[in-house]
Amino acid sequence: MKRKLVFATILVILLILSYFYFFIISPVFVSKPKLEKPVFKGKVEEKHVEWVVNELGAYKLRANSEIEVIVDGEEFTVSIVENKPVVKKGKAKDPDVRIYANTQAFKRIFESEDFKTELLKLYEEGLVRIEVLKPPEELILKGYKAIYDELQK
Repeated sequence: MKRKLVFATILVILLILSYFYFFIISPVFVSKPKLEKPVFKGKVEEKHVEWVVNELGAYKLRANSEIEVIVDGEEFTVSIVENKPVVKKGKAKDPDVRIYANTQAFKRIFESEDFKTELLKLYEEGLVRIEVLKPPEELILKGYKAIYDELQK
């Protein structure tokens, strides 16, 4: 009887940890919204930022997540609505992360055959910068670890 109780307790703990990891920390069962890649004509618009953050994995973030993207001084706020990034021009109220880039970096992203490799290359070159504004525990609970994991592949 004691063995069954220990086994049941361990099983419940494993189920809770599995749920926490796969649905909270690194949600793997979320479908990526199908966004058509917009044509880039030299000026960064909301649709371009939306496509980039969607490709980056923003759709895996919780609804209370907020990212600010600044391109050549122009601010865009990214919010997550029903697992889809929604972008509006303007400064974010309380961003978790701030991403800086210039128009040339965006152009390289849009022209690249391999989005992730190009993004990492731009980051290494200093043409894309990321400023983390919230504590790591909060970012993990909002799903940012899933994006980090995806970029590490």
